Amino acid sequence: VHNNIRHVLNGENILSNLWSISLLNHDTRVDNNIYLKHLKPQCSSSQVYKGLYDGKSSGKYDSCVYVAPGAQKSDTVQKNNNILIADGAKIASNPQLEIFADDVKCAHGSTVGQMDDKALFYMRSRGIREPVAKKLLLSAFVGDVVKAVKNSHIKKIVTKEIDEQFKA
Repeated sequence: VHNNIRHVLNGENILSNLWSISLLNHDTRVDNNIYLKHLKPQCSSSQVYKGLYDGKSSGKYDSCVYVAPGAQKSDTVQKNNNILIADGAKIASNPQLEIFADDVKCAHGSTVGQMDDKALFYMRSRGIREPVAKKLLLSAFVGDVVKAVKNSHIKKIVTKEIDEQFKA
């Protein structure tokens, strides 16, 4: 899957939120290429992209937020968090900011890691079977994105996909 997003905030006081969950396994791949422009003052944008990569799956998060010289009071956050479930999985994460205004709040971050062995051990020591514990941890990891979905029909589809992906 190739997601190419070009987004321009060319009016004042615009709010843009991009949310994504990638659940990949086998030899599947996702490329998220995002270019977002803040052209006017007092606009806010956020990107929250989370990925769970199993098998030999791979992904790319390549995002650039451009803040124009006149786009004072811009507020933007790029966040890309990933869990590599299998040793053969991989992700390339590249959040970037191009800031040409001086009165802005801009932040970006990226994490790539494995499942928390201590949390898994704790849950197992409380009698929770390993598949159930893994499903709970992975569901919690993407929980903020699921919570942000306002449309109940879409939320149901996303929740069902997560349940099917991580059957306990």
